[in-house]
Amino acid sequence: MPLSDKQQLQLLSEENEQLREAVGELTLLNELAASTAGMQELDEILQHIISSSMRAIGAEQGVITLVDSEKGDELRTLVRSNLVSGTDQAFRPNDHVLGWMQLHKKPIVINDVGNDDRFPFAKWDENIRSILSVPLVNRSNMIGILTLYNNVDPDGFKDTAQRLLTIIAAQSAEIISGARLRDERAHVIRLFGQHTSPAIVEQLVRAGPETEGVRKKVCVMFLDVRGFTTFSERRMPEEVVAYLNQLFEISIEIVNDNGGNVHQLLGDGFMAIFGAPISHGNDSHNAVTAAMTIIENVRRECATGNLSPTNIGIGLHTGEVVAGSVGSTIHKEYKVTGDVVNLAARIESMNKTYDSHLLISAAVLEDLPPETWTTEEIGSVQVRGRSNSVKLYRLA
Repeated sequence: MPLSDKQQLQLLSEENEQLREAVGELTLLNELAASTAGMQELDEILQHIISSSMRAIGAEQGVITLVDSEKGDELRTLVRSNLVSGTDQAFRPNDHVLGWMQLHKKPIVINDVGNDDRFPFAKWDENIRSILSVPLVNRSNMIGILTLYNNVDPDGFKDTAQRLLTIIAAQSAEIISGARLRDERAHVIRLFGQHTSPAIVEQLVRAGPETEGVRKKVCVMFLDVRGFTTFSERRMPEEVVAYLNQLFEISIEIVNDNGGNVHQLLGDGFMAIFGAPISHGNDSHNAVTAAMTIIENVRRECATGNLSPTNIGIGLHTGEVVAGSVGSTIHKEYKVTGDVVNLAARIESMNKTYDSHLLISAAVLEDLPPETWTTEEIGSVQVRGRSNSVKLYRLA
């Protein structure tokens, strides 16, 4: 039976209303994404999400509770917002509701908090009339909960409000996850240094950096420029800085490419670690590969005139260290400590004695695949500051 003119007009009016709602939702999401794009601080982003949600839905208060990324499922209330509430008291998320959300991971509306059969033992603030909570889900993981209190409509939150806040939460979860990822990357870079390779940064962000001191087997590299004092005395400071930048540009990239991490710049050289914070299982091999490649590339750059004549010495030693972050709440750095570090530095200094470019300890050689490189046994030598002699091998 064909529709009457009145029915057709009613249908058209409903379709137009649905279209207006869809356009309004899309506009709201676009504005939310655009307005948070330039924000760097997570608290600022959370505050903006709450304020935007409160205005869009019409609520007196809002709060975001995030899952603590360091403690698994533990929830932490990070940001509150109070827009038009008649009370100065910030509403605290109810533990019963938070537990329900963690279990069911779906929206919940409570328009009569005192008489809701789902929470018979919950104690409510007398100023709370209605609640709308939705999960913040990103890539199938619930990262938090967005809650609004006291809808401006005396009858409470409607289905349309739940639907809209769910859409906002989906967009917000992606924005929040991106901001947390940026914060984690920045934390890793602060802890491990600006010269940490992007690949290691990404691995640490995924796995979480170890902050407590742990024992690790590592290969320690020390690199030093021979005759640098004489070189620097004959040049302007700007020339010296440019030279070091050029040398480090070559060598640090090679360390990173071979799974190492430049731990510390030491004036005219550096200390690098292979095996911490990330081990690749063949760390001594990677360290020797990096050292040989650095020597080869420096020679080539010098031969072509791209780098001032440079004579470098590298020392490698493998053993166990304690690795972890050291410092205060204001400033922390990732450090490795142990006799391995001291001995690697001593081995590097022996390059002067043997007119060599790369010396390794017996511990490094034992870790290498057989006959990978041609080595010359120097023998057991007395190293300054140690009572026992150390067996050394020359590779270059």
